Amino acid sequence: MLCLKVRFEEQTLRFPLPTEAVGLGSSPDSGIRIPFPGVSRRHAVVEPVAGGIALRDSGSKNGLFFEGKRRREALLSPGGEVGIGRVWLSLEEAATSDVELALLVESGAGAGPSSRSRTRAETGTGTNPRVEEGAGARPASRRSSLRQPRRPNRGGSTSSPTWGAS
Repeated sequence: MLCLKVRFEEQTLRFPLPTEAVGLGSSPDSGIRIPFPGVSRRHAVVEPVAGGIALRDSGSKNGLFFEGKRRREALLSPGGEVGIGRVWLSLEEAATSDVELALLVESGAGAGPSSRSRTRAETGTGTNPRVEEGAGARPASRRSSLRQPRRPNRGGSTSSPTWGAS
């Protein structure tokens, strides 16, 4: 089964190819949800075409990168890669069991897919299944939220003031 492979650092997500146009982005409302830094809430539209998928940028901040250039549209076929933010998309063959396992994980670990997930799985549209790989697989974190912002240097001091100092 051909699937959309999404790579970010050591994490890998796999999605079945949609059968109709769906949104791709970090928003929970996206048909293909990619919760990684650099992916806009509504980053692109993915549409199946003969031999792969067409991606159309939805006015995202980081755009689509294909063949080393920023593009408004890109055709992704097996063997090619498209970059969005710090994420790479490609098409690859995956075992049907990997995608089925991802559907179970997405829907609640063994409780069986909800009717919403089952409908998505049956139609192949709007699915958010994923299989995470790699020893360091963990939810994406926004490094910028971990850093303490610098306060503006006021008063001519050359040292950086620290938070909480009076």
